[in-house]
Amino acid sequence: MKTPEERQTAWIDDALSPEERAAFEAGQPDLSALQAEKVAAQQLRSLLQKTFVPATLASPDFFNHGIMEAIAKEEAATAKPSNAGRGLPWFLQIGRLAWAGVALMAVAALLTANMIPFGESGPSFDAQAQVEEMKVAEPGGVSAVAFYATSSDLTVLWIDGMEYVPASHALN
Repeated sequence: MKTPEERQTAWIDDALSPEERAAFEAGQPDLSALQAEKVAAQQLRSLLQKTFVPATLASPDFFNHGIMEAIAKEEAATAKPSNAGRGLPWFLQIGRLAWAGVALMAVAALLTANMIPFGESGPSFDAQAQVEEMKVAEPGGVSAVAFYATSSDLTVLWIDGMEYVPASHALN
């Protein structure tokens, strides 16, 4: 559905079908004022067509050439260097790959040297340490084994068969 302004513009331009034109004119309260507006609009259109004739360029190629040169300069200023001659992206060139390999090997060597203990710097294990062991078994399927190393004053308690006890639970 057209708005009233679109229907009026189409009526002034004689773009309505005869049925639409008759319906539009029947719905207008002051058709004579509208007819005067239509005549004035048609006179204005003919005056504009006579007065404002589009200018023709003496040399349209000169205008197009200037635009094309400006576009080429702008593209050259913003263009990135291309790898057309090399064939490979910048990160896959052989020199960069070689340096990346050397750097990765150096990082791996440093990590290996810092993560794996050599010599006496790591924790020692005394195979001759005296260990005391105590075993307890309850009828409900719960068993406990306690290991005590006298040389390092270390106790380990191993409990099987119990349900989870949260850390916040107080043990008696």
